[in-house]
Amino acid sequence: RIGERVVGRVLPEQVLLHVMEQRLIGHMLLKTQNNKTRAAEKLGISLRTLRNKLRAYRGAGLDTAKPETWVS
Repeated sequence: RIGERVVGRVLPEQVLLHVMEQRLIGHMLLKTQNNKTRAAEKLGISLRTLRNKLRAYRGAGLDTAKPETWVS
C-alpha cells in the first residue's frame, strides 16, 4: 500500500512521490524565476512549507538556487 512502511524501508511508491514532488517544485521555481512566494502560491502550499522542503533538498545535496540543475 502507498504510504506503508516495511520494517524501516521506504516503499517504491514513496520514493516516486518524493521525486515527483521535487520535480514539480523545481519546475514551479523555474516558471516563477525562483520567486518562492509565487511558487508556493501556485503550488497551493505555504511559503514555510516550501522553504522547509528546499532546506531538505539542500541537505540532500541539491543546489536549490539553481533548480534547472536538478529538474529533469
